[in-house]
Amino acid sequence: MRRLPGDWLARHGHPKRVFVYRLRRDARQQLAAPVPRPEWLPWRPRLQLSNAQMLSLRDFLERVPDPRRRRGKCYPWPALLTIVLAARVAGATTLTEISDFGRALA
Repeated sequence: MRRLPGDWLARHGHPKRVFVYRLRRDARQQLAAPVPRPEWLPWRPRLQLSNAQMLSLRDFLERVPDPRRRRGKCYPWPALLTIVLAARVAGATTLTEISDFGRALA
């Protein structure tokens, strides 16, 4: 179902409540920083893998049998396993976090 402009506004005759909080003194610098603060990231990296480590991992994962059926093969199996394992090493614990990690690589 597609939403149309204005269909999410419920007119009930009462004013809306707006809560305003004072910003931190360094808010401008934090928001303009080239790298976001770690707690703002959807996942928190715990370990960085080098390109050489990622390549050797992929070589190892190419030997893992692919359990998918032919219709479910949209991506190479070793690439999927590499992304999943790298996401787990980086701290992703749910499928959504692993998916976000994979999207961030693209």
